[in-house]
Amino acid sequence: MADSNLKSRVLEDAAVRLGLPVTRLDHYVLEVTIGGRPHQFLQMCGPTSSAAAKYLCDHKDLTRLLLTRAGLTINEGATFAAAELEQAVAYAQVLGYPVVVKPTSLSRARGVTLGIDTAEGVREAGARALASVAGSDNERFLVERQFAGGTDYRFFVVGDRVVGVIRRVAAYVVGDGVATLLELIQAKNALRAARPFYAERLIPDDVARLGRLKRLGIALSSVPASGERVQLQDATNAGSGGENVDATEAVHPRYLQLALAAIAAIPGMRYGGVDMFARDFTTFDEGDAGAYAIGEVEFSPAPGPLFVMEGVARDVGRAVLEFYLDRAAQPSSHGPLHPTATGDAGRRLETPPT
Repeated sequence: MADSNLKSRVLEDAAVRLGLPVTRLDHYVLEVTIGGRPHQFLQMCGPTSSAAAKYLCDHKDLTRLLLTRAGLTINEGATFAAAELEQAVAYAQVLGYPVVVKPTSLSRARGVTLGIDTAEGVREAGARALASVAGSDNERFLVERQFAGGTDYRFFVVGDRVVGVIRRVAAYVVGDGVATLLELIQAKNALRAARPFYAERLIPDDVARLGRLKRLGIALSSVPASGERVQLQDATNAGSGGENVDATEAVHPRYLQLALAAIAAIPGMRYGGVDMFARDFTTFDEGDAGAYAIGEVEFSPAPGPLFVMEGVARDVGRAVLEFYLDRAAQPSSHGPLHPTATGDAGRRLETPPT
């Protein structure tokens, strides 16, 4: 399953299993007959997917503004243009290290640098972020305070449900006392190559592309002790070699509400992904202002909950089609303009998001 076609293949397979007539119009576009009417999908984005919402999600500075207006917590940060690199350095010093620098557009951690703790690091990361968006209409970058001591989760929201939650684990290997880091990476990549989703997302075998190892000065010829876990990257996304672990049943209901509220904050969003950080996703303290932070809202997220290394796979393709089936059953209303507060697998939450 080619990665470029993964989302539409997931949706196509779900349509077949639901008994819905489906026709592939091209590599990315499907036509699914729902309620007697043809619905066109670009990958997994259907008729309710707003072009305005995509633009807002593609411009992280605008997403941050909308999330803040909705009363949601984000990592403190600011946006800078290419000519403002020194202002960005000064801002990072006031903000406090470590910081994250990333372009205001792009996905899959492209142009993103984490764990920056020096002025020169900010300069280099700013230049890297700008290079990744050179020639675009959005040549700007963000400097954000890095969330301390937390874990990184993605919530997959469809309509009024959180249908899947994954904990995103940065690329790592476990030593055996004999193999080098390079040999351990190669062995793990052999396992990834045999699995859909991960086959197109192998762990880099060049230390220059392994951010954490490079930052710590660890060579690929190093031999970790038996049982020693070595984290290879700072970024946790699968495209950098990370892994998805199902956490749908483990998160506190309040985080489900926050994910729904984040989608509702973006006009034209009916389903998408919400990246969130928290110190402990199993509990929630309303009095702790720093308990969590929303990182990004993804307009067209990868179907990560369906492809997990541990836990239960969540059928996100089916959930998207069921959303349209529900709408087809109520043609006069076409559903609410924004999601309401419900939990995963349709579990209703009593307290609305604030």
